[in-house]
Amino acid sequence: MLAAAGCAQPGHNSGGGGGGPDGGGGGNMDFGPGGPPDLSMVDLYGVDFSGVDFSIPGADAGLCDVVAQSGCGANEKCTLGAMDVNTCSSDGDKAPGAICGAASSDDCLKGSLCTQEATGLDQCRPFCNADTDCKQAAQGGVATNVGHCLVTLSMSTAKVCTIACQPVTKAGASGCATGLGCEVFGDTATTQATDCAKLGAGGDGADCTTNKTADCAPGSVCVGVTSGATTLYHCRLVCRSNTASDCPAGGYQCLAPTGVTTPAWGFCCPSGNC
Repeated sequence: MLAAAGCAQPGHNSGGGGGGPDGGGGGNMDFGPGGPPDLSMVDLYGVDFSGVDFSIPGADAGLCDVVAQSGCGANEKCTLGAMDVNTCSSDGDKAPGAICGAASSDDCLKGSLCTQEATGLDQCRPFCNADTDCKQAAQGGVATNVGHCLVTLSMSTAKVCTIACQPVTKAGASGCATGLGCEVFGDTATTQATDCAKLGAGGDGADCTTNKTADCAPGSVCVGVTSGATTLYHCRLVCRSNTASDCPAGGYQCLAPTGVTTPAWGFCCPSGNC
């Protein structure tokens, strides 16, 4: 969570996929004191299994490796099949972070999986066992802003990477595919990361109590300010740490989140009252 004039906190809501009924991060806090990590151990709704062969697994089922991409033939990829069993299928042509699912099929390049971020909006995410399997280069000029192995697929033991991006509107394009925005979140209580996700439309000052950052427009984060026993949540623009020029004119300041070691990003707060 982020902190301002008390205790301020943003929240993340991860998208879902077609494979299962369980929800994403919703109301979890992103970075700050006491908030659980939002993506860690939180499922997407599932994997988009459309186009996958759900017949009884063949002799090669389970023998291929989705991370190492071994065990399949030429022009094939190892991916998830029926009953969470790895299987070989035709390779795709969409890179990690790209919109996928054309013709209701998983058309991601081998090593990635087409996962649903929102209804009718799918994105390729790389398979992983650990952060070291997420090979995306650092984004937004921040050396630590890389992909993390944090997304566990529902109805599966497989995990996929976050897609690192540029969360500050004034710093340039987000790097996310059309329809997705760049969200800042905390993968532990002391670090920050980003992910391309389906966000909302709330502008500066809009209420984000219900879905936290998922209620806010791209380039914004949900900030919760606690006063006594009451916490109010509003969307605020993301800024690079100590960079007031990323914020609107008229007395806004760029505040750093609490509980984060050397934060790369903060939020724009109206002077004296966030």
